[in-house]
Amino acid sequence: MLLYDEPIYLKNKIVGYSTSSNYSFNFKKNIFLAYVHNDFDINNESLEINVEEKKYKLLYEPNCLHDPQNKLMKK
Repeated sequence: MLLYDEPIYLKNKIVGYSTSSNYSFNFKKNIFLAYVHNDFDINNESLEINVEEKKYKLLYEPNCLHDPQNKLMKK
């Protein structure tokens, strides 16, 4: 379970930390927010998060998952 301040790695170098997390019933998966340094070339193959001394691969989502064009708010 993610809490906060878990380190995020890019090729075994810490590039950021998680800030918050929760299970998304809308997307049926765990999601979390994080601060990541922007001077790295981030791709999905090399990002990992360390939780309780175990590393997990991450799926990087640079854009908003829900209503990215803000169409629902404009109805």
